[in-house]
Amino acid sequence: NNSWWTEAAALIGVPSGAAGRGERAAWTGDAAFASESELFDFDTASLFSSFLDQIRDLQCNDGTIGNVVPATDPRRDGPLPGGPNCTNLEKDPSWGTVYPTVTYNLFKLYGVAEVVERHWGHLTLYIDMLERQRNATGLKGFFCTYGDWNPVVKTPCQITAAASFLHDVLHMIEMATAIGRQDDAARYTALLTSLKSEFHTAFWNPVQRRYSTGTQVAQAVALWLEVVPEDLVGPLVAGLADEVATTGLTVGFIGVRYLFEALARANQTDAALRCLLRTTYPGYGYEIFSEYEPSSSLWESWDGDTMKQWLAESSRNHHYQASINTFLRKYVVGLDQPTGTAGWATVRFRPEAAATLPADLAAALPGASVTLNTHRGRIYAGWKRLPNGTVQTQLEVPAGSVGEVHVPLPDCSGGAGDLEISEQGAGVVFPARRRAVDGHMTGDGGVSWEGGDPRFSRFHTLSGSYVFVAQCRKPS
Repeated sequence: NNSWWTEAAALIGVPSGAAGRGERAAWTGDAAFASESELFDFDTASLFSSFLDQIRDLQCNDGTIGNVVPATDPRRDGPLPGGPNCTNLEKDPSWGTVYPTVTYNLFKLYGVAEVVERHWGHLTLYIDMLERQRNATGLKGFFCTYGDWNPVVKTPCQITAAASFLHDVLHMIEMATAIGRQDDAARYTALLTSLKSEFHTAFWNPVQRRYSTGTQVAQAVALWLEVVPEDLVGPLVAGLADEVATTGLTVGFIGVRYLFEALARANQTDAALRCLLRTTYPGYGYEIFSEYEPSSSLWESWDGDTMKQWLAESSRNHHYQASINTFLRKYVVGLDQPTGTAGWATVRFRPEAAATLPADLAAALPGASVTLNTHRGRIYAGWKRLPNGTVQTQLEVPAGSVGEVHVPLPDCSGGAGDLEISEQGAGVVFPARRRAVDGHMTGDGGVSWEGGDPRFSRFHTLSGSYVFVAQCRKPS
């Protein structure tokens, strides 16, 4: 709710930061990291499409993107449009990422491939600039200015700049594939492989056995980008999860975007939830339940009431931490889209927070849901804990779309019984009692079982409304 109020204040003409102090400048880093939430939470396709056109018009000749678009102060923000040379312009890849990031999010959430085509030449110009800089200095010496703005513990900005570069290339691969530019997709795939290898070499600290200076954001970006060698993942995840759950956040706005998702991807959703439920400094709960200034919006600084952490003018209404809504939607509720799809052609529902949690967290989170009105129709995804301890999941898929439902599984070990999954309209759908076709188990009522993993069982659905329950059934 705090995020929505802050997003609404920011989305006037351009996605602007610091609405609470009259600055109203569209800082590109802020807009980049908030854009996925803002494109989902509000119907903002036209606003962000216009913003992309302004970014393109203000792009430097060498491909650089400035830190504020449109430029309101040439001494700070760079020159005005007209083939700028951008000499001495302050720049940071975690701000320039706004161009590929917003393009990707607009394409992904609204299914508009035309926006990718319209900006492709300028997007490749930007990535080419990043590649030249990397070739000149390596990722370890990568150019940057601000880094993870307003953290509790600072992190060298080179690692966040490098992470933004890798994330941009990841987006470029999917967008190139979507518009049929297979040569570009192959080139960027090779580039990403090279960057991942260099990232680990450049930033891994063998003494601390952590990345960079050991901060939360440094570990989060490495885990999210999947650059960590397999034998190092377990200890790194365990250490990060324990720190976040027990001491709270030490990150700034870049860290928020990656930290919670990295934990959920590593089956550490409980640590992410414990962090969100904290009401002590630092964290969202501290803002909301502040003794001096309980907040109904999001602050620029975690301690906006005392202002000891960062700046005396820290805004009390700043949208760059609104990316937490994306975590809530993707991992607490579980609504997302698979890689390679866009515009909700495939609705993916995998509620990580509905899987087995410690009893105190399960009691604190009895359910979650979200409704989205798309150009295809209404999408509903939700789950709730039933009195008998099982979890009921429900997905509504609009006409013309298909569903990918991951049903959370109970622990049926120790004589609890045999796993049985039923769907309201199709009856028992696991164990599958139907014939196999192309590796899938066909089913009635538009439901077919496709496999799964130890925590979830995966089903394919047609359009319609589906209600699943998984339970341990003892033989009668």
